Amino acid sequence: MQEARVTPPATTPKPRSRTWLWTLLIIVGALIILGLATFLALRIVADNTAHAYKQSLASYETSLAKSFNGSTDGATLESAMSDSQPPVLAPVPVPAASSAYQDAKQQSGTVASTVTALKKSVDDYANLNGFMKNYLDLENQEQALVSQIKLSAAGMTHIDGVQEIVAKKQALVSTTAAPSESTEVMSDLTEALSDKTAALARLTAAARTGNYGGFNAATTALNAASAKEEAALGTLDEQASSLQDSLNQNVTAFNQLVAKVVK
Repeated sequence: MQEARVTPPATTPKPRSRTWLWTLLIIVGALIILGLATFLALRIVADNTAHAYKQSLASYETSLAKSFNGSTDGATLESAMSDSQPPVLAPVPVPAASSAYQDAKQQSGTVASTVTALKKSVDDYANLNGFMKNYLDLENQEQALVSQIKLSAAGMTHIDGVQEIVAKKQALVSTTAAPSESTEVMSDLTEALSDKTAALARLTAAARTGNYGGFNAATTALNAASAKEEAALGTLDEQASSLQDSLNQNVTAFNQLVAKVVK
């Protein structure tokens, strides 16, 4: 007897769901778009920061130029440097996102060192220039009195006046922050003033006692001290001119650098 067989119906495999793949692609795409948008936003921030720095630098140069143009007064130049400060490049989250920002960052270091050199030139020139102006004012006052010194009661009065002026000169020398290259000359000037003080003391003693020989010897010593003082002042005047040339060179270097940065 033949055994009956039942053949099961054929089954078609169900297609696998690809929802997970589309979800993954959407997530990856969203992350890429988000990353690009974030990078673009960061680059815009960095670009804008670099642009703002350059604008501020141009404004800073303009403000200095108004004071520096044709001015030789040290106090005016020093005040200009103190009243306006150089711009500082603000930090950003990702500096590498912007080539403009990286350039500005490199340039800002050069700008800072150039401004430092410029400020030193201004300070040195202002200190020595102001000193010379005040010192020569005292010198003119002194010469007006020295020409009237005589071996008399009236002459005594003029000697006292000269002594007061020399004391003011000594105080001026001791309180002046002279540039380093002027230190030795300032020492020579201090020595000349000490010689003057000693000669004036001898003049006073001779005038009080009517000692003509002592008076003439003291006058010779005073003239020698004045010659030493004049030599020191001549050297300081040359140094002041040299400092002004150095200042002009630093101003030119700064202007050229700014023009390069903001172009």
